[in-house]
Amino acid sequence: MSKDDGLLEESNSIVNKKAMLDEYAKKNGFLNIYHYTDDGYSGGNFERLSWEQMITEPI
Repeated sequence: MSKDDGLLEESNSIVNKKAMLDEYAKKNGFLNIYHYTDDGYSGGNFERLSWEQMITEPI
């Protein structure tokens, strides 16, 4: 879980992970990327808003 207590914005961990993913995508020619972020939720369950959005959106 990536969570910094007391922050109203995304945690530093999430911001850094997204920046690394963006850089990888750019270097490898991926142009149409979108981040699904569930900051503050455990990856141990699938009851997360962004997970639900990701699996239900058309490809």
